Amino acid sequence: MLKNQKEIDKLLQRADELIGAAELKEYLHELGGIYERLHKRCAPVLYERAILLSVGEGDGLLTWLTFLAEYWRLLLDRPDMPEVEYYWLKLPDLMDAKDLQKTSKRDIVLQTLEEDKVLSCYVRRFICVDITAWVDIIEGEEFRAVLSRFKGSMMDQFVIFRIPAVDEVTLRRVREAISWFMNVEVLYQPPYSIEDYVTYAKRRFKAKDVLLEKEAEKALFDIIMNERRSRAFCGFKTVRTIVDDLIYRKLCSEYGDAGSDEQEADA
Repeated sequence: MLKNQKEIDKLLQRADELIGAAELKEYLHELGGIYERLHKRCAPVLYERAILLSVGEGDGLLTWLTFLAEYWRLLLDRPDMPEVEYYWLKLPDLMDAKDLQKTSKRDIVLQTLEEDKVLSCYVRRFICVDITAWVDIIEGEEFRAVLSRFKGSMMDQFVIFRIPAVDEVTLRRVREAISWFMNVEVLYQPPYSIEDYVTYAKRRFKAKDVLLEKEAEKALFDIIMNERRSRAFCGFKTVRTIVDDLIYRKLCSEYGDAGSDEQEADA
């Protein structure tokens, strides 16, 4: 049994309550067993295996990162490990060149990595590298150079690469490009359905002690469906905003008039 087994069981229970996230749940449940068998031999495969997250904007990225970090802290018994550092890996720009003798795209992106100190750290940490901008040029020499540098840092930090929820072909391309340099575990969350978002909204209403009638539930479905058509839709973040706004308006309608009447009586 692992040292923090009780805390791990609680974390797994919380993960099982998430909407969707099937591959995250499977990864967490399997990781504990693997670590229990191998950690006494300090198997480097556990520390040198990157993770590729394919999760849509607003669909739980922060939640996934939080669970991964919490789990590893428990496995390593290292509560002092910092929160996940999020880093956007931008495409090389000639304006970012610091050395006039090194102006190739490869040189520029490597200089940027060094300047931003994402390849070196004083304590073991988690770093999530957003490579969304690189998806279409993932096989290029510039990104291969980036992967080579990150490979050399994996005994000092847990490396997590992130892209949006993409199609199966694109996901395979990205995974294969990364796997040329390091072992990689793929965790993919397909786009959520309207029903998933409605389930999340109902949970949030319940947590706020707000009961929905059948007609209100139908109206909620229509609101979320209309919002999802917008390019500005941002998954659960948008749904959370919708719910909070509806609760605020409900409170205003219930207590706003009474407050105005009291003020008039005082006057």
